[in-house]
Amino acid sequence: MLAKVRDRNVITIPSEIIKAAGIKPGDDVEIIMEADGSIRLVPVLVIPKDQAWFYSEHWQKAMAEASKEASSGKIKTYDSPEDFFTLVENEME
Repeated sequence: MLAKVRDRNVITIPSEIIKAAGIKPGDDVEIIMEADGSIRLVPVLVIPKDQAWFYSEHWQKAMAEASKEASSGKIKTYDSPEDFFTLVENEME
């Protein structure tokens, strides 16, 4: 597919490619210049720096473990915060 570079370096990406890549208006894409001179566009999700901890390998592993335990019924629920704190205090003694 051909596309023309217009004023201000604007290139319109054909709608078939946009749809196939799942790109929507307002999405971010990374533009990568390959060693062979080709250009690659990669859709990306930009994560605010103050939320990056959530996507760390450690945190994702802990979340997966917690989800697995929750779905298997290995977690305990409490009727109130007081019930929880009473149990924690008793376990610490």
